[in-house]
Amino acid sequence: MGTPVSPQELSPCPQGVPGLCPLLRVLREGPESPACAGMAASRALSVLYPRAVSRLPLAASTRSNSNRASVSHLHRQHYGRLYPVLLVGTDGSTTRLRYQEPKRILMLPLDSTTLPEAERRARLRRHFPSKPKPKTEETFEGIDLETYKQFWKK
Repeated sequence: MGTPVSPQELSPCPQGVPGLCPLLRVLREGPESPACAGMAASRALSVLYPRAVSRLPLAASTRSNSNRASVSHLHRQHYGRLYPVLLVGTDGSTTRLRYQEPKRILMLPLDSTTLPEAERRARLRRHFPSKPKPKTEETFEGIDLETYKQFWKK
């Protein structure tokens, strides 16, 4: 078989066996009290029982809340209803997303510094048209009312 090993020759705590450390300490130093020895013995015996798997599979969660990831659909909406919207980028690419206001299309603003000079001026002319010229009001000073007297009712 083998020669018996004294408690002093044992390593401080064997790796991978967490419940044996208190038992080895009691064997090395001697039990200070019966409660300490009983506690160490119960911990050492609990190592022999198979433990439940502490890690859960990736698909399972112990506590589901509103912060979980949405894989198939939005499970919980934080701020009421979100509407499907088409987002159009500056390069013309489109992305579907959910937005808090019911709009069909959202367009990202275009950076005017990257545009050619002619296109930039055309966009500025479209956005800021020239001031309208003031129209002169027509007055009845030059009209002879006697020529239209026949159309009046008596």
